[in-house]
Amino acid sequence: RALDGTSLAWGEALLAVGTFRGVDLLDPITLHPQASLDADGVFARSLAWAPGGSTLWVASGGTIDQWAVDTRTRLASIDAGMDPQFVAASSDGQRLAWAGSADAVVLWDVARGSPIATPAGFARPIRGLAFSANGALLAAGGTNGTLNLLNGRTGAEVCRGFGHTSPVFD
Repeated sequence: RALDGTSLAWGEALLAVGTFRGVDLLDPITLHPQASLDADGVFARSLAWAPGGSTLWVASGGTIDQWAVDTRTRLASIDAGMDPQFVAASSDGQRLAWAGSADAVVLWDVARGSPIATPAGFARPIRGLAFSANGALLAAGGTNGTLNLLNGRTGAEVCRGFGHTSPVFD
């Protein structure tokens, strides 16, 4: 099966594929289509499942949208303040992080619907984000080979690593 996908995210029962027109939801064993999320024909750059696999966060255009997978409805839309290219969800579902065209990361409190922090000062654009399994740390990798570890709850920088010989990507 040929896909025009640009991003992938494993859920508990589905594989989500971000495309140039929205999100395709596939059976992870057969890759047969199960459903689609029509993100208004917007390029879905990055995907992150919420815990439990019932909702999916989609970074596209200038927004981060939360979708209910079973009903294929948009639950919430966050103005990202940038063109988000990478999104990550903490394992407890309480925080999101995204990065994109600006050289900054946004750490977001899902319940309050507001930013916790927007750490900036990254030497190059961020090209990968990942929360640690317990959500205590957030790794942000850049195109200059720098890897930043941030406090996953406050956004404060924990350490900055150099020495990669190539860019860090998601």
